[in-house]
Amino acid sequence: MHPVSVVNHAPIEAFSLFDTDGDGYITAKELGDVMRSLGQNPTDSKIQDRIKELDVDGDGIVDFPEFLTMMVRNMKDSGGVREDDVVKMKYQWSFQL
Repeated sequence: MHPVSVVNHAPIEAFSLFDTDGDGYITAKELGDVMRSLGQNPTDSKIQDRIKELDVDGDGIVDFPEFLTMMVRNMKDSGGVREDDVVKMKYQWSFQL
């Protein structure tokens, strides 16, 4: 598989792991469930704090563009993404909905 394809699909696949009901949003419950499945024991307060960090528009849930912002920040820190990759990811996601 071409490396760009891997980069483009990784955030979509990661988002899908959190969005367990497939509605296009990550709720506090879904985030907590995933964190617990990874062996963590977050408090409700910790989960809400994490949602607030990611929730740019303040609606209490995390959509893909908000999730992608966090992923891009992390990927840029590790040198693994370019701006044109971000545009491609957003474009691909719009067709997944």
